[in-house]
Amino acid sequence: MLEIALCDDDQDFLLTFKGVLEQHLTRYDSELRFKQFSDGNLLLNSVRVNPDAYDIIFLDVEMPMLNGFATAKELRKMGYSNLLVFVTNNDNEASEGYFYKASGYIVKGTIRNALERNVELIMARLDSEFTRRTPILLKSLEKNGSHVDKAFFVNDILYFEVYRRGIILKTIDNGKYTLLPHPLGQYHEMIQTRSDKFEIIIRSILLNFRHVRSIADNCFVLTNGEKISMGASRTTIKASRDKHLNQLGRR
Repeated sequence: MLEIALCDDDQDFLLTFKGVLEQHLTRYDSELRFKQFSDGNLLLNSVRVNPDAYDIIFLDVEMPMLNGFATAKELRKMGYSNLLVFVTNNDNEASEGYFYKASGYIVKGTIRNALERNVELIMARLDSEFTRRTPILLKSLEKNGSHVDKAFFVNDILYFEVYRRGIILKTIDNGKYTLLPHPLGQYHEMIQTRSDKFEIIIRSILLNFRHVRSIADNCFVLTNGEKISMGASRTTIKASRDKHLNQLGRR
């Protein structure tokens, strides 16, 4: 089932737009569930409860109270990481939407044609999102010495780190898990099937660049406030910076 949010202050347009979406998206998923909002604040209240409640949000740019771009900014701050498509009367505004990682842009006067062009791209990205949101099973070492399968969502992983002769996995809730001592490259290959946001830095850390907030003192500052060294030499620091720039280019 696809969970879809529509946010627009024009109720007549919402009714028409929903019908057009149903015609196009049912080719990919027979079950569609729509939630409609008349302004950005109502949408934000819904997402605040569950940041991943919707697979796609179609967001009008020109709304009173809180416009589409301001709403998008708050959505991303709240942790909404799924697809966001802007809808507007003015195609000159398209460039600003990509500051908020927009997956598409639809001009109201050309809805049907725009959906024909964009729907396959949107669905391909949805497939990628569903893969990312499927947990990956990794064997974790318990205190009694046994190994158990643990499920981790890729976005919840901060990094893998070589520690002594094992591998430590750190998560966003400050969880720390000891994994089987496979080579770090093997974990990288495994995680690449779910996300392209991971890179090996300083040979001992497999870092999720989705959680890199900034750089300070030759360290990556993560979203939980933790700092990860970019290296001790100019060469390793430059290599780490280059990987960061590469990741920024993919966003």
